[in-house]
Amino acid sequence: MKKNSKIFVYSLLGLLLASFVFFVFTVAYSFHESISVLGFKLDAYNRTETKFLELEATHIEWQNIDKTYDQFKNDYLIRFDDYPAFRSEMQAVLSRNALQLEKINHRYRNIMKDIRKVVIDSRIVGAYRNVKKFIFEMENKTEMVLFKKIEMSKLDAANVKVTFSMEVYFVR
Repeated sequence: MKKNSKIFVYSLLGLLLASFVFFVFTVAYSFHESISVLGFKLDAYNRTETKFLELEATHIEWQNIDKTYDQFKNDYLIRFDDYPAFRSEMQAVLSRNALQLEKINHRYRNIMKDIRKVVIDSRIVGAYRNVKKFIFEMENKTEMVLFKKIEMSKLDAANVKVTFSMEVYFVR
């Protein structure tokens, strides 16, 4: 009987040891899975944080767009109150280059609530070299003056007739 009880005790101890090993394995596996899940969560958090940092940078850029827009208006657009001065300056450039103004037409169009485009359709007559000087001088202004169309035709040996369409942008 003692032998059977020893076998029974050893069997119980073996079963207890096997249960303990299984328990340790289960705890270790569970711990490993928890660490893996935490790693995935940490990666997801890092990706989310990166997206938020990018979004924050974009938000800062959008906050600065008003400053950039105001700077653009101040640097490249003419105040609409200065439109008569612009016309006088254009006339002075024509006179300086000995060009005769035959026709001029102004069309106004609001682009935005505070920006107005003036399209100047005109025809001038003069020496080709002087026409080039006029175009160069007008295009190289710091303000936005754009020639959209230029058509030249020879008038005589010394002169050309130039029809052009020029856009000038003004701010109110």
